[in-house]
Amino acid sequence: MSYFDLIRINKVRLLLTLLALIIFVSILINYSSEWDNTRVISHLKIDGNNYLDKSEILFFIKDSVVGLEKNRIVLADIENAIKRNTFIKNVSANFYSRNEIRVAIDERIPIAYIHKRGDLKYIDEEFQILPYRVFSNYTDLPIFYGNIKDSVLKILLLDFIEKIKSDDFSILNMLISEIHLKKNKSIQLISNDGLKIKFGRIEHINNKFKKLLKFWETKLLRTDIKNLEYLDISWKNKVIAKVYNRSDNRF
Repeated sequence: MSYFDLIRINKVRLLLTLLALIIFVSILINYSSEWDNTRVISHLKIDGNNYLDKSEILFFIKDSVVGLEKNRIVLADIENAIKRNTFIKNVSANFYSRNEIRVAIDERIPIAYIHKRGDLKYIDEEFQILPYRVFSNYTDLPIFYGNIKDSVLKILLLDFIEKIKSDDFSILNMLISEIHLKKNKSIQLISNDGLKIKFGRIEHINNKFKKLLKFWETKLLRTDIKNLEYLDISWKNKVIAKVYNRSDNRF
């Protein structure tokens, strides 16, 4: 047998060995995968809930997940079941370890109450209507009155509400109790003391809030609000204060 024949034989042996090794590893991986899929789920973890109690999330899925083998569980079914809770915007379920499923949720955040057909409900940042229930984190929210159908108007109102909740105007957020959207698309605010504040159309929001804040701090803190019929901050560079039974409207 020649030298070159020995080289060819060794190459064939090497290839056969590699092929056998690949087949063995493939069988091992397949067996391991099948064995892993038969593992029983014993833990279910919820992440991302800030105000919803875990028990009400687990209510929809725990009995249909815990105690089952992984190959009998469809993650999409878990996500769809949890989405039945109207306060949940997004859900992502994944197998985290051999015995655990982790569910990440994105809650809808109430930004205001809305008075709708005689009932009090929540609205979130997408103006999704949410049923009313007591949340300790969301008790100091303004009540919104009005019918919103225009998508552009929704964006403007969202900007309005977000600004009043910002750190710059946090005092106003504590003082404002109601937001009324009029038919002409103008806004009227009602303070906690019942004072009407004519905001006008939803424009120049920052400037109007700055005027109102300055007026509140420099004038209203030294004034009995019961003597005022309304404030009007819709005018450029000025605030009109209508005093009951006075024609000059000056302090």
